[in-house]
Amino acid sequence: MLRLLLEQAQNATSFLAKLRLLQEIAAYVMHTGPRGGRFYYTPKGRKVYRELKRIRLDAVGEDGLLRAWGDINASQKTRDAWDISVDSDTFPRGTKPAEAVATISKAVFGDKANSFTPGNVRQMFSSPGLVPGTMRVVAANHSTRPSIKVAFEISDTKGKPVGTMTRLFKKDSEGNPMVYHSFFELKRDFQGGGRAGALFGQGLKGYQKLGVKKIGVSAGLTAGPYTWARFGFDPDDDGREKLKQKFTRFASKRLPLTDKQIDAVLKKVKSVRDLSSLKIQRTVKDPDTGEKKKITIPVGKHFLLYGNGGDPASWKGVCDLTNPKQVKIFKAQCKKGEEQRKKAIAEGKADAPVSDVARRILDTEVNHWKNTFAPTGDTASSKLSAQQWYENDKKLKEKKARIQAAWDERRILRFE
Repeated sequence: MLRLLLEQAQNATSFLAKLRLLQEIAAYVMHTGPRGGRFYYTPKGRKVYRELKRIRLDAVGEDGLLRAWGDINASQKTRDAWDISVDSDTFPRGTKPAEAVATISKAVFGDKANSFTPGNVRQMFSSPGLVPGTMRVVAANHSTRPSIKVAFEISDTKGKPVGTMTRLFKKDSEGNPMVYHSFFELKRDFQGGGRAGALFGQGLKGYQKLGVKKIGVSAGLTAGPYTWARFGFDPDDDGREKLKQKFTRFASKRLPLTDKQIDAVLKKVKSVRDLSSLKIQRTVKDPDTGEKKKITIPVGKHFLLYGNGGDPASWKGVCDLTNPKQVKIFKAQCKKGEEQRKKAIAEGKADAPVSDVARRILDTEVNHWKNTFAPTGDTASSKLSAQQWYENDKKLKEKKARIQAAWDERRILRFE
């Protein structure tokens, strides 16, 4: 492994790629001190460390600008540069990274390939309060589907990392350019506030300039299955039917619906977005006052967020950018995020994290419903009645109110 890393470092044309490889090598040639807790370089490690220092000095000047290295322009700041690497399994040995990217971008985007530049891609993944760091670009020349992967850290306006994103550009099964949303995550303190919506809206504009016809996702992490459904993404007919079957199993075991009622509500479902909007109304009795109340239970949202034993009900789908209805839904969701970000910026809160109390309330809600739909012991297969759902929801509201009240009391004591 060490020999392979050394060989890759010697052949790397991008200074960032070389730097990263040498850092990996350094990890192999260090040992812990006699008391532990501190690392010391072996003789080989000291050589690697000196090489790391030399590369940093050669690559970045005193003004903080990147010196000419390979295909990177010296007038660009480090964060604006390509960090290009080549998939060695699909390109001949010695292929220059810039040539590889040019070849693949032409194969994927055709006559729109000239738009795939560091500046345009950086703008594509920037939004108010969020900017990408150095973009790591990997070109792969697979015979059937050439692809370009772009991965980067997302930072706030002060340069503090707040998330990561990976996008894979390739041809779809029909030979049209598409982008796959491989990964996206914001730190918990920066989730919400319209950040994701604003970022996706900016991405959509860039995709359309590149002639991208589809956006693909694998919705399965945390709130992903519900969020992507609200953005208008949808699986194919087979995927939709499988999701309906999952809903049927979940509803028959855990929700206040009979088999006949399940069939009736599913007849209205033409897309995953329809499923996310599914609600049922029931009449219950308040245990404290005895008063009868009409309640609305968001069964579709519960299923997508907790339908897999308390975990999200995963699915794969696309947003077809040639479908006006899907594009309209996507843009509408992005616009909500953009408006929230504009408001935050106007109030001077562009980089403000989510408040502790808001995060705690959200965590309380998620854990509450997760435990409700993933019970253990004797209740593992029990069906939740409308009355039980109402009492559960009431307990949750009381918990949230207590958290907010305690927070408000502390603020008063601190004279905030």
